[in-house]
Amino acid sequence: MERERRRRLNLRIKRDLQVWILKRTVFSMVAGMIIGFIILYFFSHRELGETYWQAHITIKRVSDLLVPVMVAAGLAGFLGSLVLLVFFPQKIAGPIYRLERDFCNHLKEGDLTFRFSLRRDDPFQTLPQAINEAVGTLRERVREVARRADAARRALEEGRSEEALRELRGLEEFMRTHLKF
Repeated sequence: MERERRRRLNLRIKRDLQVWILKRTVFSMVAGMIIGFIILYFFSHRELGETYWQAHITIKRVSDLLVPVMVAAGLAGFLGSLVLLVFFPQKIAGPIYRLERDFCNHLKEGDLTFRFSLRRDDPFQTLPQAINEAVGTLRERVREVARRADAARRALEEGRSEEALRELRGLEEFMRTHLKF
C-alpha cells in the first residue's frame, strides 16, 4: 500500500478537532500569561521609598528589581500552563486507549460483530462510525467467502464436481478483487 504524502497544511481536515485543540492550547497559554501578569503586578506595586532619591538608593538598576520578578512570573505562568496541559492529553489519550483495548482486541479474536463506540463528550466522534463501517464491509465480504465456500462444499458432497469447481473459481475471483492479504 502506497503512503499518501501530505503536500501542504490542510486546516479543513477535522476542523472541529483542530479548533478544539487550538482553543485548549490558547486557553492554557493565556492562563499562564495572566498568572505571570498578576505576580508581576503584585511585586511591582509596592512602595520603594517616600522620595525619588530614596528609591534610587534602594535600586541601583531597574534590572535588579525586574529580573527576579520576571523570572518568578514566568516560572509561575509556566507551571500554571503545565498544570492545565496535564489534563489536556487525557481527552485524546482516552479514545486512543479505548480503540486499542476494545476494538483491536475484538478484531484480533476475529470478532467482526463488535461495534466500537466512544463516550459522548470525547473528541474523534466520527472515528467509531468510520471503523464500524469498515468492519461492516469486511464482515460482509467474509460472509460472502463463507457462503461461496459452503456452496462449493455442498456441490462436492453431492458429487457435482463441475459446479464445485465453478464455485471455487468464483470464490477465488471474489477474493482476488475484494480482499488483499
